Amino acid sequence: MLKLFYVLLILFIVPVNFFSRENLKLQNKKIKLGETLNYTASWGFLTIGTASTIIDKKLYRIGSNICYKIDMKGQTNGVASVFYLHNSWTAYIDTKTFTTHRSFRSIREGNYQKDEIVYFDQPRKLATLKIRNKQTLKYETRKVYKTTSEIRDYVAGSMLVRLLDFPKYNVGDTLSVQGFYEEKGYRVDVIYVGKEYVKTGDKKIRCCKIKPILPDKSAFTSKNAVEVWISDDYAQKVIRIRANMLFGNIDLDLNN
Repeated sequence: MLKLFYVLLILFIVPVNFFSRENLKLQNKKIKLGETLNYTASWGFLTIGTASTIIDKKLYRIGSNICYKIDMKGQTNGVASVFYLHNSWTAYIDTKTFTTHRSFRSIREGNYQKDEIVYFDQPRKLATLKIRNKQTLKYETRKVYKTTSEIRDYVAGSMLVRLLDFPKYNVGDTLSVQGFYEEKGYRVDVIYVGKEYVKTGDKKIRCCKIKPILPDKSAFTSKNAVEVWISDDYAQKVIRIRANMLFGNIDLDLNN
């Protein structure tokens, strides 16, 4: 059950992870300060966890850059609470370019713990990874990585989908996803499926739907087994993520 929920947390961030600005059609709008979105993860009729995104009420300065501070959190809950998982991600994201200048990750899974910071040097295309030493409690440099231009961490990537100008895309268009995660780079393609209505509670919400093509489908029914619905309005909130797994569907739904 722990792995079920962890897979869903990864799906929450990976389908729109680390977008390069190339080939993307974006709207010129701002993210709303002070916004909190809460999600519930379910496996069939069972609740297995919760997740949230929190945008700070104020802006921050990293060097000469004005940034949003955005937190993402996920934890097991309900029937899965016996398998302890409490992970969090924080990113300082440029208000103009929506690139990441600094990111934090805290992992708590059973007895496993990991804390890391990544410093992004956008002009030099470098990412410096530092990991907290469990004995000294100080952050130590693990490695310096070369990156692509305008790289974004998983928090910035998952928020960037809310800036996509969907009316400029045609059904079947593919968005290119490039990123850096778990000390390695990767690429995933995301297909724009079109418009659909999603029923949540007693409401039907008109949404834009995308599907990532997964590089590793071992736990999924197919390479395009993940579906993401984003509200077709100005806010463009992620309404639902569904993963069609070999052991059944897992949903992550925005709370009403």
